[in-house]
Amino acid sequence: SFAPFGGTAQSADAYVSVGIPATVAFAGVNRILARNIAMLGLVAALALAAAWVVGNLFVVRQIKTLVEATKRVASGELGVRTGLTRGQGEVSQLASAFDQMAEALERAHEQRLREEELSRKNYELEQQNLAIQEANRLKTEFVSMVSHELRTPLNAIIGVTEMMREDAEALNQDLEPLDRVLGAGRHLLALINDILDLSKIEAGRMELELTDFDLPGAIDDALLLMRERASRRSLTLERTGDEGLGAIRADPRKGQPVLLNLLLNAVKVTPGLGR
Repeated sequence: SFAPFGGTAQSADAYVSVGIPATVAFAGVNRILARNIAMLGLVAALALAAAWVVGNLFVVRQIKTLVEATKRVASGELGVRTGLTRGQGEVSQLASAFDQMAEALERAHEQRLREEELSRKNYELEQQNLAIQEANRLKTEFVSMVSHELRTPLNAIIGVTEMMREDAEALNQDLEPLDRVLGAGRHLLALINDILDLSKIEAGRMELELTDFDLPGAIDDALLLMRERASRRSLTLERTGDEGLGAIRADPRKGQPVLLNLLLNAVKVTPGLGR
């Protein structure tokens, strides 16, 4: 500050000047300014630190967890989940969508594995079925061949036995041994035919040959074959009934085994010394 010395400004030859250094004048203000700046810096540093902690805890860490889960799912670990809590934030919603996607992928993968396993089992069953069909075909061919080889000599035995029976009958000799041989041969031939019939049934080509079937004669033949077995159990087999039964319409090759099975079952369950 300054003022004229002794009078008005127009006539003054001297002035009085008083001054204060700026450092002294602004010392208080500078102290306040420095303190405020320091407090502002501290607040800013604290704010940045808090923002870093909160961001790392609620954003960065969640994003890292989400990225890690994504990598593991991409490597084939479809059972991985983020484990993040559900919320309204963008990261929480993104994690929820990721977990739903991983669960859908896992279900699709399990379904695909089940379908592949089912396809594999179906293929194995088809192969087993083909193997069974081939085995059945080979068995049928083998049975047919063996049956044919057995029937040829058996027919010869039956034919010779029939001629010997005719000769014995003409000479009034005992026919019972020859009848037993003839009956056994015919029974064996029927068994061979049954085996062939079984093969035909399995192949779906079974046919009945219906003819006039002499029931009394078939019963007598069955009794002749079963008398020896019955005698071992001290049983006696006799045929009683109407002599005029006559013939029935049936397949003789099927009817004779039925009669034999009935007699066999009766012999098995009847106590000894019975009739």
